Amino acid sequence: MKKYFKKLFNKDETYFKNTNELTDSFADSLALDLKRSAIDAVLSQLKKSEGKYLSTILKQSYFPIESLIFHPLDNATALETEEFFRIHSEIDQDFEIKFFKNILLKEYRTDLGACAMVPNDLIPSVQPNAHSMDNPTGDESYQITLRGSKKRFSAEVKLGILKQKNQAAEDIPKERNQEPSTFQHIDSAPKYKESQSRRMDQSTVTVNITDANGEHHHTIQTPFLMGRESAKDTEIGMEKININGMYVSRHQMIVFMLNDVVYGFIPKDASLVGVAGRRGTLQKLHLVEIDHSGLTITFGQPVETINPTVDLSKPNLYPTIHIRRGNTTPTRHESTPIPRITK
Repeated sequence: MKKYFKKLFNKDETYFKNTNELTDSFADSLALDLKRSAIDAVLSQLKKSEGKYLSTILKQSYFPIESLIFHPLDNATALETEEFFRIHSEIDQDFEIKFFKNILLKEYRTDLGACAMVPNDLIPSVQPNAHSMDNPTGDESYQITLRGSKKRFSAEVKLGILKQKNQAAEDIPKERNQEPSTFQHIDSAPKYKESQSRRMDQSTVTVNITDANGEHHHTIQTPFLMGRESAKDTEIGMEKININGMYVSRHQMIVFMLNDVVYGFIPKDASLVGVAGRRGTLQKLHLVEIDHSGLTITFGQPVETINPTVDLSKPNLYPTIHIRRGNTTPTRHESTPIPRITK
């Protein structure tokens, strides 16, 4: 017993410095914060919807949770969370999925009986927004310490339509599998939908990327996707270039060729957009032409912010790409070719 207390109060003992305990403590704290944010967000959405239905209907039905996104509320939390998932995902690619599966409840219920259930194929994510770039001042940090723990995340939840409880939760993935696996928001992009019914033109494109991995260069055929690496990359139906950075979406930009012109656009489900020099902030689903002179884009711009906030000096946070059109692979057309008129 004396040896035990001697070791306990002896700060020079090396065994006392256990980094695993620090990591476990951070993981427990992170799990608790995300769990609280999910509960608050889901119950808030349920309370907004439950007033439209009779209580007898609510008790026999449930709302499927279609999406769940967590937003860090300060820069330090964003960086720590990103590093935590990045390090562990390098060891286990499914770590992030398993982590969220352990913190989510099977169902969420209000006092009036409204219920939301988590489908088997739900994949929550952590995505930064404008608040994720804030740094608390010294006074704010001091006040937070005096109060104890603070709210580190907000959550954004989307509920599906009301379903009967006798319709098993495993039926939800089957319904979704009937929908096209390739991005549905592509159909909303001008001129892109009609190109799916015929053979897609191809063009060689060179992409120079500066991100957390340094500088790397790619030569690729259209169409392709650029964005952060994701476990579901095999389901997108096209090639992908991975960009490693703090503020970049998994589906950040799609590049394709139509009528001998190469276009790029930011998909609808991207949580962040980019800044393209003099062109300013790029908008979702807005086509930008990519020619031989090239286009430089810095990602990480919040959607709701008009003025550019990206920092070119920090590519590990705000990756920059320079995309340029190369040689075109000609395709056969049955119609008579029309010469272009030089203005």
